Amino acid sequence: MVSRYFAVARWAAPVNARLVGWARIGVGAAAVIRAVDGTPVLLGLSDPHLLRVPYLSWLQPSTSISLTLILLWVAAATAFTLGYRTRIAGALLTGVLMLVLVYDRQTYSNHLYLMMLLVGLLTVADSGAALSVDARHGRGAAVCSGGAVLLIKAQVSIVYGFAGLWKLNEAFLSGLVLASQLGTGLVGFPDRFRTPYLLALVSAGAVCTEIAIAVGLWFRRSRTAAIGLGVALHGVIALFMAPTVQLIVFAMELVVLYPLFIGGHERTVVWDDSCSFCTTWVKWFRRLDVFGVIETVRSSDVGALQLLGVTRLEADTAMQLIDAGQRSSGFEAVRRILGVLPLAYLVAPFLGVPGVRRLGGWWYRRTAQRRHCSYEAATG
Repeated sequence: MVSRYFAVARWAAPVNARLVGWARIGVGAAAVIRAVDGTPVLLGLSDPHLLRVPYLSWLQPSTSISLTLILLWVAAATAFTLGYRTRIAGALLTGVLMLVLVYDRQTYSNHLYLMMLLVGLLTVADSGAALSVDARHGRGAAVCSGGAVLLIKAQVSIVYGFAGLWKLNEAFLSGLVLASQLGTGLVGFPDRFRTPYLLALVSAGAVCTEIAIAVGLWFRRSRTAAIGLGVALHGVIALFMAPTVQLIVFAMELVVLYPLFIGGHERTVVWDDSCSFCTTWVKWFRRLDVFGVIETVRSSDVGALQLLGVTRLEADTAMQLIDAGQRSSGFEAVRRILGVLPLAYLVAPFLGVPGVRRLGGWWYRRTAQRRHCSYEAATG
């Protein structure tokens, strides 16, 4: 019983505020785009010739109500994105999205429902504690509520898991559903590939991919692959299916949450401070590290190397990364570092593809051998 308590406490431990701030910015930006995209639909409900099916008898669609909802939606989403009065903006945006959902049956959307949940949870998590106007005005903090972040991560997993399990039916697995949807987006789908066998194969692959993402995001060994699958899945959906804008927004509000699974503990990077090439890489790592999850140690800091269990020769031969007690070096270290940096984490999974990893390792070793500064030169 005690062990279970500590396991739950570990999952719900406070989270680095920068990770949550990044999620707030992404979800807020998606909300702004969705507001602009949904404006014609909301204003169109005031057309007397249009069939209206309101959920609530007292909330009848009208031009004045639609304009009010749109203005509040844009204003609250913008403030939420910037992190200005985040709790108030988040609460207002959650309320507006809730009203839009029940405004009329034509305004309901599963994607919008997910956005409402995420905005509400990010508000509870105090997502304005970092990377925000609030933080600049002294209302920031180093960590955010781990419980709320755990619920956000669970919601992400539920979305992928339910999507995969829901597709386990004859209609979808036969390929008929994809046959009607593929090619309706920005890019057409070649007719020569519209064979029953291939569509059925793609359908089964989609199911496996979504379930793999739902589970894989939670584990360190599979997380990078799960992120890569997620980025690829949303990219394909946004290109080949419609409605394009809504699918892009859906992708944004999920992909920006991936860093929450990375965790807020620091990774230690040991680098050769006698090499200008390594120094340049580390400078870029520091600039991109808005999450604050990387600590750098110079190879000339003998005391720090001893504590980390890294020799001076190892540090000067290749970059070292110590992450949760596990060490990687060279190209693998670079790949894992990129995997915890904003935007770069979208590319990092593809650097782990067997052929790319082999090529990257060869390039890193070749570059390291051609450096003018080496361990022998540095030690004289």
